[in-house]
Amino acid sequence: MKKNKRTYLAALLSCIMFFSLIQPSFAASDTPETQYPGTKVSFIANNTDDGISEGIPLGFDFNFYGESYNHAYITTNGYLMFHDAPEENSEYIHGQLPLLSPSNYVAPLFDDLYMENRPDSQSEVLYATLGEAPHRKFIVQWTNMFSYEDNSNIGTVQAILDESTNQIRFQYPKLGLDFDGSYALIGLQAGNLTDVYSQNEASVIEKQAISFTPNTESNAYEINRNAGYEPILLFNDSKPRVPKLIGPANGATVSYSPVLRWEGDAVEKGAKYGYVVSTDPDLFYSQAAIVVYGELEAGTTSFQLYDLPEGTYYWAVAAMNGEGISISSISKFVVSSIVPSDASLSTLDLSGITLNQTVTQSVYDYTAEVPNSVSVTTVTYAPTDEYAATVLKLNGEPVNNPISLNVGSNSISVEVTAQDGSKQIYTVNVTRANSGSSGGNSGGSGSGGGSGSGGSSGTVTTPANPLKPEEPSTPESPASGTPATSVFTNTINYEQLMNELKERIGNNQGPSQLSDISSHWGRDNIVLFARMGFLTGYPDGTFKPDGNITRAEFAVIVSKIFSLQSSTDAAVFSDVGQHWAQPFIASLVTPGVINGYGDGTFRPNQNISRAEIIAIISRLVELKDGTASSFSDTRGYWNEDQINAAFQAGLIQGRTLDHFAPASSSTRAEAITIILRSLELDPAIKDLLSK
Repeated sequence: MKKNKRTYLAALLSCIMFFSLIQPSFAASDTPETQYPGTKVSFIANNTDDGISEGIPLGFDFNFYGESYNHAYITTNGYLMFHDAPEENSEYIHGQLPLLSPSNYVAPLFDDLYMENRPDSQSEVLYATLGEAPHRKFIVQWTNMFSYEDNSNIGTVQAILDESTNQIRFQYPKLGLDFDGSYALIGLQAGNLTDVYSQNEASVIEKQAISFTPNTESNAYEINRNAGYEPILLFNDSKPRVPKLIGPANGATVSYSPVLRWEGDAVEKGAKYGYVVSTDPDLFYSQAAIVVYGELEAGTTSFQLYDLPEGTYYWAVAAMNGEGISISSISKFVVSSIVPSDASLSTLDLSGITLNQTVTQSVYDYTAEVPNSVSVTTVTYAPTDEYAATVLKLNGEPVNNPISLNVGSNSISVEVTAQDGSKQIYTVNVTRANSGSSGGNSGGSGSGGGSGSGGSSGTVTTPANPLKPEEPSTPESPASGTPATSVFTNTINYEQLMNELKERIGNNQGPSQLSDISSHWGRDNIVLFARMGFLTGYPDGTFKPDGNITRAEFAVIVSKIFSLQSSTDAAVFSDVGQHWAQPFIASLVTPGVINGYGDGTFRPNQNISRAEIIAIISRLVELKDGTASSFSDTRGYWNEDQINAAFQAGLIQGRTLDHFAPASSSTRAEAITIILRSLELDPAIKDLLSK
């Protein structure tokens, strides 16, 4: 590829209008894509029109209409093929299905497409195999393709092949203006077998996902036009990555001379930055509204503006090198003579700890005394002004939740920085008693009731030590029957657990059939626990594997499976006294497996989140500290370390490759699977269950 001889600044200005045509979704989106490096597809004879590649390895075996393949042949016309040699016709021919040639294809957008052969066009086809076995995904992405018919921009489309389910997913991250799939074929074919979503009709929209799930009984695919969209985007690693805007926060109010800040890899890619500030939200469509633009060296990731008039502004940053241009999302800030100075907290709560007074915005110092058994707490906090910045600290140093408490004094603080730069610090001095001392109160207090929003918190509960200070601390010696190398904590009586599992396997007491799990990914796990009598379906014979599971339901399953002693007289919560699950909830309170809210409630009928499940499992299984996972949405989360440890142990996967969705409600199938994987960490139990 030839070097672009225009100056970077001139390239930026010309590309503003160019990108307004080919990148309509550069503006901030509700589902910003996570970027992964992809490999550029090389087409035979470098053909950018009706081109076809050599065989590209998938990285795993993939079943397509009953046949197994490990290579794919990718074309420029929006489809890939599985066959032994690339001799089939790669042109798009409008014809009656099934097509004679090609007769074996996966087509997210089969049309007469081509790649614009210009350095700044961004037209390319990329592929990547992401994830770990046996849950890898092979992704092909046709990026900024053009229609041969009228030279219009089609946009970016993807085909995703899933190793574990053999499901095929089509996604449409970015579509050209007015493009809706007309004149294209979207579907699958193998010989005379076809499963077509649409042909020659308007049928797709941006951010849509279409799934094709194999039905092994009929050798066909079930089509879901509203499948969940996975925010994945491949990028060419030779180009700079899309800059990430850091500040001002989107929507924040600032003074007349704000500083724009961002992050990127321009230094590594030999690139430069360009910035644009405009009064028009359609920044790439209105050159007349541009207030200022400029070019910066690669190592510069900030720029100060001076003496801006009051009003609303929009800005973006581009990273540019000889391989292409990457443009950030568009962010907004408001210039005003009155900049918010609110540096107060609306919520401050420490799980398992009662403060010396009720939290209010105007009180900044609190104290608490806790028994030695309270060794960890999670801080829930939120600034009154959503644009204010917050930092959680322990003894003056930044820290993430949950916080381990040392014996003696622990100074926990939240530093709030208002939009005008003024600061306020809220401090809680927690004194933890020596071993053997009863210490002070525990149980949770403060404002917000443990719900919270904003900040780096947001937990609603976390497993903690017993709520009753007079309860004995966990013994140092293992419980009866626990082997020296047990993967379980001292909460579990290993011998009792093994005996219970053996007895239930022998009885085979569960329902014989659940009508809605035959093709579900969690079928085997659900059937196993159902046959052991740990769970039952609904009266209509279904299990609803993708339905939510409540906190009470999860407590019951955990109590049963881990053979925890049910209790009717343990001190529990104000809202579970007459609840059907009260004995099981109490069985988890006594050994410190669960805790409730600061207001003394447990909220048994509330759906349990994915993060809460990991927190509970971490009180039952000895998980080793794990290295940071690839989940971008758990960094700084209240139980990030527990999630990392569970990921390293193989207990969990993300909802996508980069997102764990810790605050999202867990499904019934997910909850069952995590419990089973926890049990199978013990080799003897794994062998027992496998039989």
